[in-house]
Amino acid sequence: MLRRIALVLFVIGSMVCLLAPRRALAEPTSTDESIQRLAQKKPDSGLVFVEAKLFEKGKSTPAICQKIWLTVSSSQAEKAQFITQDSPTFLGRASDSATYGGWAVLNEGTYIVRSVLCQGPGGINLKGPFAGFVLGKGQILNLGRLVIEYTPPPFELHLLPHPPPHSPGVWRVEDLSAEALATLTKRAPAAFAKATKHYMTPVVVKPKPPTTAPN
Repeated sequence: MLRRIALVLFVIGSMVCLLAPRRALAEPTSTDESIQRLAQKKPDSGLVFVEAKLFEKGKSTPAICQKIWLTVSSSQAEKAQFITQDSPTFLGRASDSATYGGWAVLNEGTYIVRSVLCQGPGGINLKGPFAGFVLGKGQILNLGRLVIEYTPPPFELHLLPHPPPHSPGVWRVEDLSAEALATLTKRAPAAFAKATKHYMTPVVVKPKPPTTAPN
């Protein structure tokens, strides 16, 4: 009888040791707590996770951006701007502290990604609309990664600290990168674990018809 009790206690103790690290991993971080505080202030809100990546036309490596900002607006006249990449660079290489992927607490509504701003050497401000999504109250969505291939603006615009927006070339929405998944899992493990994949829908912009000179 004593041997059976000892065996049961041993099994229970082993399970506790195995489960303890998992519970520790699930504990909320400072980012999780920030998300919770913002959500409490906005009772009709939801949460989105998203990433953006920019490529100059004809190049296979992404543009060097110290930060990438997304600006979104809703049909209910709400507007928000938030960081989706924070990657300080040295000699053209991102530092080890770089983070990828971003998040925003937004009121429920139908949203459009209006612009994307790349801060850094040769910073560029791209004008949309690029993609749309619908966010419901209490929803937590993984919106995917917006990838834009752009044609660079005239050289003089690069000399400005905040270049005016200009229309890019083509864009698409795909899975979050491995770097973004690692960043979001580390910085917001509790919130990101609840995210549902519901990728943005790219907006197709029809080209303007050519203007004809009057007879």
